[in-house]
This record gives sequence, C-alpha cells and structure tokens, in this order.
Amino acid sequence: MVSVGLVFLLEYLDNTYKNKEQLEKDLGIPVLGAIPDVENL
Repeated sequence: MVSVGLVFLLEYLDNTYKNKEQLEKDLGIPVLGAIPDVENL
C-alpha cells in the first residue's frame, strides 16, 4: 500500500511538460525547436 501511495504522490508532484502543445498552451508562445526521442539502434 505504501508503494502505491508513493507512485501516486510522485505522479501528482511531476510538473514537467509531456508535449509541445501543453507547453504552448500554458506559456502562450510557440515552440521554436525540440529534441526528439531516439531509441537505441
């Protein structure tokens, strides 16, 4: 039960942007560039 509560707490405290649309909406400015996710080849 403690680990489940910890997972929910960490997810609640995560204030990072997951996509550029969310960033543009919150800040009201366009994104000029992005670093793409690259998986191991």
